[in-house]
Amino acid sequence: MIAFTCRFRTLTIVGALASLATFASDAHAAGRRNIYVRNACNRPIELLIDHADGYHNWHPHAWFRFAAGEGGYLRGSEGNILSQSEDHELYGYARTTDRGWPLYWEGNEQEVIWQGAAYKETKLNTTVDSDGDLVVRITCA
Repeated sequence: MIAFTCRFRTLTIVGALASLATFASDAHAAGRRNIYVRNACNRPIELLIDHADGYHNWHPHAWFRFAAGEGGYLRGSEGNILSQSEDHELYGYARTTDRGWPLYWEGNEQEVIWQGAAYKETKLNTTVDSDGDLVVRITCA
């Protein structure tokens, strides 16, 4: 009876450790969200994004171009979908690209240098969709 109890306790501890490892892995995976952008403006735009894919691990990427009403996942130069750490804000700079009156989405939140030019970024408003993606909706209204 004692041998069975010891073995049972060992299995319980091993099972509990396996559960904790699975939970830790799921928590790590849930700590980042894929970035999806929707251009809800009736004009074409281009976007510079500054995202964090780890603790204070910031990366600027540009220029993502979206036609009016177009949306899509942001992809890095290697084709990978960009992700954002849940515990960081998402920053960006955008501008219209057509010949109409220019519109800019900028701010004084932080500045990023991209190819030798400085851009004043703004904190982007985001939501999380049913797939768990971080959605940026850019409007010109």
